[in-house]
Amino acid sequence: GSWLGTSASAARVYDVPTAHGSTLYVRFGDWPVHAAVTVLVVLAAVEAARRLRRRAAASELPTAQVSHGR
Repeated sequence: GSWLGTSASAARVYDVPTAHGSTLYVRFGDWPVHAAVTVLVVLAAVEAARRLRRRAAASELPTAQVSHGR
């Protein structure tokens, strides 16, 4: 259509073609989001288990005896 200046007090109606096809969300749905959250939860659980094992192993070590120079 023709140019409509910013000082004009009117509106123009145009026909705009709609997009065709589908989005990735329509194609795949929610499962990629659920899979990503599951991976994060599993990684967090693995890291928590590692820290607990390290802490338990460190507490089982005998403490060092210090002679204080005697």
